[in-house]
Amino acid sequence: MATFATDKEINASFQQDVHLGVNSFSAVAGIEDRDVVPATATTEIFGRFQALKTLLHPNLCEYVEIVKGKHDRLFVVFEYHMNHLGELYQSSGQVSKLGISMLREWAFQILKALAYLNQNGITHHNLAPHNILYDVEGRIKLADYGLFYMTNGGVDVDFPIGYPHYLPPEAIYRQVNKPEATGKVDVWSLGVILAEIFTGSPFWEGNDKDIEKLFSSLWKLQEEEEHNDDIWEKFFIWELGINEAILEFLQGTDDDDIVDFRKFIRACLKVDVSNRCSPEQLLSHPFFSSSYGHGLSNNYKYWWKKPFLQSQQIDFDEESLFEPVDDQPNKDVLHRMPLSQIYYFWKLAGGDVETELAKRGYLLSTPPIERIPRTVKVQDGKEEGTTEDTAFLFSDTIYTLSLKELRQRLEVATGPNREAFEWDTDYFLLIDEDDMNFLVEEMSDNDNSGSGDEVFGKYLFPDPNNHKVTSSSTNGQTTPPTNNVKLPLMNREKDVGYQFQRVALFSELLRQYPASRDEIIHHAKVDIPPFLRGKIWAAILGVKGDYQALYDSFKKETETTTDRQIDVDVPRCHQYNQLLSSPIGHEKLRRLLKCFIAANANNKLVYWQGLDSLCAPFLTLNFNDEALAFSCLHTFIPKFAQDFFLSDNSPVITEYLAVFRHLLSFHDPELSSHLDRIGYHPELYAIRWFLTLFTHVFPLEKTYHLWDKILVGPPSLPLFIGISILRQLREMLIKSEFNDCDTFSESFPDVDIEKCIQSALSMCKVTPPSVIYRVHEPFATPDTLHNGVPDHHIQRWWEQPIPINDKKTELAPRISLKDLVKLKNHVLVIDIRSEQEFSRGHFPLSVNMDPTQLEQFAHALRLENKKYHVVLGKRGDLGPQFAADLVRANFPRVAVLTGGIDVMRVDPEEGVSVCACRNFTSGSKNGTAAYRKCRICF
Repeated sequence: MATFATDKEINASFQQDVHLGVNSFSAVAGIEDRDVVPATATTEIFGRFQALKTLLHPNLCEYVEIVKGKHDRLFVVFEYHMNHLGELYQSSGQVSKLGISMLREWAFQILKALAYLNQNGITHHNLAPHNILYDVEGRIKLADYGLFYMTNGGVDVDFPIGYPHYLPPEAIYRQVNKPEATGKVDVWSLGVILAEIFTGSPFWEGNDKDIEKLFSSLWKLQEEEEHNDDIWEKFFIWELGINEAILEFLQGTDDDDIVDFRKFIRACLKVDVSNRCSPEQLLSHPFFSSSYGHGLSNNYKYWWKKPFLQSQQIDFDEESLFEPVDDQPNKDVLHRMPLSQIYYFWKLAGGDVETELAKRGYLLSTPPIERIPRTVKVQDGKEEGTTEDTAFLFSDTIYTLSLKELRQRLEVATGPNREAFEWDTDYFLLIDEDDMNFLVEEMSDNDNSGSGDEVFGKYLFPDPNNHKVTSSSTNGQTTPPTNNVKLPLMNREKDVGYQFQRVALFSELLRQYPASRDEIIHHAKVDIPPFLRGKIWAAILGVKGDYQALYDSFKKETETTTDRQIDVDVPRCHQYNQLLSSPIGHEKLRRLLKCFIAANANNKLVYWQGLDSLCAPFLTLNFNDEALAFSCLHTFIPKFAQDFFLSDNSPVITEYLAVFRHLLSFHDPELSSHLDRIGYHPELYAIRWFLTLFTHVFPLEKTYHLWDKILVGPPSLPLFIGISILRQLREMLIKSEFNDCDTFSESFPDVDIEKCIQSALSMCKVTPPSVIYRVHEPFATPDTLHNGVPDHHIQRWWEQPIPINDKKTELAPRISLKDLVKLKNHVLVIDIRSEQEFSRGHFPLSVNMDPTQLEQFAHALRLENKKYHVVLGKRGDLGPQFAADLVRANFPRVAVLTGGIDVMRVDPEEGVSVCACRNFTSGSKNGTAAYRKCRICF
C-alpha cells in the first residue's frame, strides 16, 4: 500500500467554494495571581493547536495554521464557508420554511461532529448559530471548535470562551471540569440553537447585554434541578426570562407530530449534567431512528477512514484513453487543492495575515492614548484600575483572506505561456572539466541509473529540459548539463510559481511511494519544497510499512538512567522554535528520545547529549506524527551517524575527527597548518558539529537546507560541509590565535548555506574515496575495502587498517593505488626512497628526492603544476612526516600511498606498472644529485 496515499496535505480536496477564514485573540495574561506569563501562554497555545490540524471530519472546518503577530496577538487560519445558521434569525421567511427533516439532518451532522471531537478529547464550548456553517452542498461545518482546547479551557487567555446565551449552568459556574460533563456542554448549546431555529425566537428574553439577569436565571435553574425531576414542566420556569415561544414548544403535548423532536430538545436541555446525554448517546435517540436506521443519513456524505483507490473515481473510456486532454479554460486553479497548500502558496504570493487585516482596518482597537494604564496603589501595594486594552483580547469576527492575487500568480504558472522551470537534476555531477570527479561513479551506483535515455524512460516525471545526460569519454568525466538552475535556492523557495510546480510533482510522487522512491531521490537532488519536506525526507530514508505499530511497540514510559539528562536537555533544545518550546513539544521530544534508546538497546546505543538536537528537525517537520518522526530518526542515524551513540564512542569519534583533519589538510593546507600550529584541533570544536550533524550550531531553517543535500548525498558529505564552514570563516581564522578561535564555533550566523553546500560538493567530487575511508563508516561489511584493498585476508602490511592513534597524529591522509591510477594525469608522485631503490622501480612520471631537502626543491615541485601530490615510500619510512611537511608548505591535495612501492609490485592495477627505466632528469644542489624525475609516460 502507498504509505502516504490518504495524507490530506497531498491529496485533492473534495470541498467546493472554500474560503480561508481568520479570527484573532490575544494570549496575554494580565492578572497578577495567574501562573501563566505571556510568552509561556502563547507557546502553550501553539503546541496544542497542532493537534487541531490533524482533525479530519466532513462536518468540521479544517484548521490550517496559527500565526503570531505583534503584542502576542494570535491569528487562526481555518476553512470557512460564507453561509451559517445565524442567517436564519435575520430572514423571517426562512424559519417557517424549515421542516423537521431539515432540523433532523442538521442535528445529526452536528452530533456526529461533536462525537468525533469528544473522541479526540475536545469540547467545543463555543457553539453558536454563527459558527455552524454549511457548504454549497448544504453540509454542516462546525467552526471555532478549537479555541477552548488550544487555550487549555480558557486558562491561557484573559477572556471567557463561549456565548453565555448558549452555555449551560455548569459552564457558567465552572463545573465543566467534572468527568461526566465532558462534551455535554455542547449538547445544551445544540438544544438551545435548534429550539431557537424551530420557533424563530431567541431562547432568552432581553438583549445580549443583560448578562446579569441571564446568570441569575442559570443559577436558579441549577438550584431548582436538584429538587425537580423535570424542570421544564414547572410553573416557576416562566419567571426565568425564557422566551414564551420556547416554553410553549417545550411544554407542548405529546399528541402532535413533533413529539420526538421535542423530547430530543428536552434531552439536550437537561440541567443536571449527570442526566444529560452525551453526543454519542443522542445519536441513538428516537428522533433519528426513523430516518437513520443504521446510524447514517441517506444524504450524509460517507467518510472514508481507510485508504481507498482513487482510480475507482476515474471514468474509464478506452477510445479516449490516448487522446490529449485539454485543460478546462475556466477551471479554478485552486479547485480541489488542499487548504494547507492554498495557504502556503498564499503566503508565497505575498500574503501576510496581520498585514492584510490591518490594511482592511480590521485590527482597529482602543486608541493608544486610551490604553495608558489608569491605576492607583491601595493597601498592601496592590494596584486597582484598568491596566489593559480589553478590546484587544478577543474578536469573534471572521475575516476571509483574499485569494485574487494568488489565483493570478498561479494562472501564470499553469497557463500555456508559463515559463519553463529549469531543473538541475545533475547537480551532483557538475564538475570542472579539467579536474577529477570521483562522485559521479558513486552517485550513479547509488541511483542505479544508466544513460540519459534510460533515466528518461524510467521516471514518471523526467526533466522537461534535459532528456539526455551527455558524457565525454575523457577520464570518465561528465560534460556539465546546460540546464542549471539559475535562481539561488532562497529565491526558488519564495517563487510561488516554482513551488507550485514542485509541490504538484512531489505530491504525485508521494502518492505512489514507495514505488516512486528512486524518482523522489532523483528530483530531490535539485531541491525539496519546504511544504512537503517531512514526507520527502521519510521517502528518501526509505520509511514505509506500518511505522505507527513499530513506534507503539516500544515502551516510552519506563524509567532509565538517562531520564535525568534527557529532562535537562529537552527544555533547552532549540527553544526559539514555537513548537519545541511548548510543553507539548517537550513531551513529544522526550518520548521520541526514550523510544530511540529503547529501540536500540540491543545495539548498545545510549543517550548522548546532542541526540535531542539530532531529533529536532524530524519532530518539527512531523510534529503531528511522532511515529513518522521516530522512524526517520531510527533510519537516519545508522546511515549518517553510525556508532556515534555507542556507550563507548571514543574510537568512532576520534577516527571521524582524524579524517576531518586530513580532509582539511587535503583541501586547505594553509588553514590546516595554521590551526595545527596554534593547537586548535577538531576535538575542541567539531565534536558537536558531527554528533548533531550541525543542528547544534545552525538554526533549524539552515539545518533543513543542509540535510536536504546530506540525505541525497554520499555518507561523507557532512565531513566536507565541516570543511566548507571553516573555509567560509577562513579570513578570520587565519588571523586568529587559540584564544580568539574559541568563540567562533558556537554559532555561524553569517555562513551562507547554499555556498557551503556547493563548496562541499565540489570538494567531495575531487576527493578520492580512499582518502575518506573509515573503519567505522556506515554499512561496513566483510568485503569492505581497507584503504582500497579487498578484505579477503588481512596479512600484508598495507592491508592492515591504520591504527586510529596513528591517523590522529598524521596531518595528511592515505590514498589507495586504485585511486592513484585514476589521478595519473593530474598527480605528481613524490618518491622519497633512496636513489638506488628509485632506479630499481618507481611510479611512472614520478619524482625522486631527499625528504630533508623539501625547502630547496619546493619551487621545482610547484613548477610541475599538478593538482594532486602523492608521497610514495616504503614500510616504516618517513612518508607521513614528509606529507605533513608538504602540507605545511601549502601544497594542495597531499596524500601518502598506502603500501608504497610494495603494493605496486604485489597488487598492480590495470593501466600502470612499476617502471624500472633510467630515463629521468636530475637536479643538483652543490654538485650532489638530489632531484630526479622519470620521463616515461604511462
